[in-house]
Amino acid sequence: MATDSRFHLPELDIVRLIAFVTVYLHHFRAFYAQKPGWGKEAEYACGAGMQLFFLLSSYLITELLLRELEKTRTVHVRAFFARRILRIWPLYFVFLGACFALSKTTKLTVLTTPQLLALIFFWGNWWVVQYGFLTTFASPLWSISLEEQYYIIWPFIARTGKRGILAVCLCLLVLSNGTLWYLGTHNTPRPSVWCNSFVEFQFFAIGGILALALHRRKFAMYGWFRPILFVCAAAIVFFAQVRFRIAANAILGPRDLIPGYAFFGVGVVLIFLSFYGAKLPRGSAPFIYLGRISYGLYVFHELAIVIAVAFGAQFHWPIAVKVAAALALCVGLAAFSYRYLETPFLRLKSRFTFILSQPSQTPASPPFAPRIDKC
Repeated sequence: MATDSRFHLPELDIVRLIAFVTVYLHHFRAFYAQKPGWGKEAEYACGAGMQLFFLLSSYLITELLLRELEKTRTVHVRAFFARRILRIWPLYFVFLGACFALSKTTKLTVLTTPQLLALIFFWGNWWVVQYGFLTTFASPLWSISLEEQYYIIWPFIARTGKRGILAVCLCLLVLSNGTLWYLGTHNTPRPSVWCNSFVEFQFFAIGGILALALHRRKFAMYGWFRPILFVCAAAIVFFAQVRFRIAANAILGPRDLIPGYAFFGVGVVLIFLSFYGAKLPRGSAPFIYLGRISYGLYVFHELAIVIAVAFGAQFHWPIAVKVAAALALCVGLAAFSYRYLETPFLRLKSRFTFILSQPSQTPASPPFAPRIDKC
């Protein structure tokens, strides 16, 4: 029986940061008009950061559950739900409450009661599928709804072991491509494709397959080859956007949707592999920290963009200054949230943790652990 109780790869915090930065640039484009060209296509291609988030989340969750299964001979579903609640819910619901209060007292944002209820019950992505993107600071939180839907089913799948996980991942890939074909043949608008759970679950499936393939295996690669692989990955994502337009506001057929999402999948896998197992150089600590607070960065980034754009319009800031100012404000808000709101819950989360996944965590006895003999 496995005896190790810690799994932490700091290089994946860098991947988290890359995913956030690309999503940030993808969303910033909505606040200024840009002429058609390579720059605009690159900003659309940055939407793949969302799929990179999904893949990375699934890889980490699957790997941790596999290690828990090896260590304790089961997956403790209640403990898993407790960990996810303590990690996601505090900031999520505080931010939702703040957005709703602002929508009722100011004209800064709009968040209706039905929209709020959809987000509260983690149905936000299906609201977007039905009615389009929200006009609120909380608009990016549709992805949290999708992740929560994944969390509901995955510990039960992980209990079945490697074969069960692989079988479900393959079924999800088939289901996702079948959904793309159906949506493509019915002239479905982009939000109804982009935010569809059945479409995006393919990236969770890819992350699960990566976890199975890399589980307890060393992944060696020449250092000089990693930047080449990363550039190739970026080129594949950019080609997918230019050729198939899946991240643009367009109605596409199955001949564009299916290969477009496939290329995005290949691209995000190569981005992941270009960092996986890498030895980080000196001076990486600030980037690792930013990756660690990427959840807060994601939650606050659209609020920070709106504030920076509003101030920039008054003082005639160039677009580069607006981008930098919004990013600085976003980092400040996320750091404050991580220190004073999230950290107390993360400490409590260690009580339900079997495999430590952060260097700052301390071992604890999970309340749902069965009694087992030491090997």
